[in-house]
Amino acid sequence: MRWTFVSLAIVASAAALATVLWAQVPKEPKPAPVTVLFLADGLHCENCVANLTRALKAVRGVQKAEVSLKEKRAIVVLDEQQTPLASLISQTHRAVPYRLTLLVPLQDWQKVDQAKAVQTIKSLKGVAGAKQSEQGILVTFRPDATTRFRDLVEALSKAGFKVSSTIASQHGHDHNPQPSNNCCDECEKSHHHAEPQGGGHGCGGC
Repeated sequence: MRWTFVSLAIVASAAALATVLWAQVPKEPKPAPVTVLFLADGLHCENCVANLTRALKAVRGVQKAEVSLKEKRAIVVLDEQQTPLASLISQTHRAVPYRLTLLVPLQDWQKVDQAKAVQTIKSLKGVAGAKQSEQGILVTFRPDATTRFRDLVEALSKAGFKVSSTIASQHGHDHNPQPSNNCCDECEKSHHHAEPQGGGHGCGGC
């Protein structure tokens, strides 16, 4: 009986020690949200801006979404642990008729081997297409892709390129767009594309 108590004590001590050691193991930091820039095709009025902004913010993991009617662009802050970049795009495309194309700006874009950078992106799983533009690489994804922005950054880094981290400061945006009572054709399409819960139009001003 005495040996049984001794054995139990040893087991309990080992378990306690293991718990202490496990607590001291450094945990990997949670990846920070990514800031991504899109070209937004099909924006014609402030109601379009409101529709697209609302659709982006409805996606799980989106912490911030700003859309510019003037520049036809959108900036999104996304937690990719909840929704990867490619899934954000496909979910948005299912909700509204506006098309998003990712713009990946690279440091020293005019000096780097642009063709090599584009080919690096094209080789990634889930990428439907990539091409050069004046400001970086334009990227589209397959509808079922789960590609993350981090995947693009890592692939480019391994190939010797560095993604610019100054997206937000380079592009002005229209904050808090005010919908009007006039709908354009794209807004009318969004009514039929996906109506919000509770019924009613998808257009903020109609």
